[in-house]
Amino acid sequence: MKKSYLKYVFIGALIAVLILVLCFLIDFVRVSNLDHPIFCKRVREYWDGGSYECYGLFYKVNAYADGFNHYSRMEIGPYWMEFRP
Repeated sequence: MKKSYLKYVFIGALIAVLILVLCFLIDFVRVSNLDHPIFCKRVREYWDGGSYECYGLFYKVNAYADGFNHYSRMEIGPYWMEFRP
């Protein structure tokens, strides 16, 4: 019975990790195409035309906008990545 229990715990943990990786990959592809990330929570917005920072699980997205709410650059990285307009 103990081996069966460990097997289910391992499968559950593997599925959870795969879901987290899938969420990161979806946001990574969207950011590289200059689209807004889906699995990210905005935590700070700047008064420069729409730039913002948002946090996902284990990553951060910085979006830089020009004055007309047009996003000229987006980058994805670790939490300690600095916002450099």
